[in-house]
Amino acid sequence: MKSPVRLTDLSELFGELDGHLPDGQVLGSNWSDWPEVMRLLALSGWTGTWLSDGAPLEVGDIDEPDRRDASFTVHPIPTVRVNFFLSDEVLFDIDRRELVDQVALDAICEVVARLGASLRKPVTISYEGNFDDVFLRYEPSVDEFTIRAMPMH
Repeated sequence: MKSPVRLTDLSELFGELDGHLPDGQVLGSNWSDWPEVMRLLALSGWTGTWLSDGAPLEVGDIDEPDRRDASFTVHPIPTVRVNFFLSDEVLFDIDRRELVDQVALDAICEVVARLGASLRKPVTISYEGNFDDVFLRYEPSVDEFTIRAMPMH
């Protein structure tokens, strides 16, 4: 997937993100969305592992009690990680330092778009620790990304 978002469009915003992990959120999601997320990830062909023990990610893992509130990482391409956090909503973060070129940004946008389309819910990327400070949003109903031009802080 070629992203409609260009790295140059985000460079000013990303300048403030060095060393921080932007937060992702599927708006209106809840625990019942996790099985669909796991199916999506399994079908994607992306490599995924649990952060606690490095075990490969399996669709049925979220049903295991010891995986509740755990986290796992998915690599849409070998050089880019998306860290997911099992909780009462679908949350993830990305490492801004891995977004070194357009290919890396396209990989992140593909993850975001697939999440949004699969769950039929908007997905946002915001500054670490502030879900209200959104700088990138994917709206599945129109299959469109929007970028906020100026940071709020």
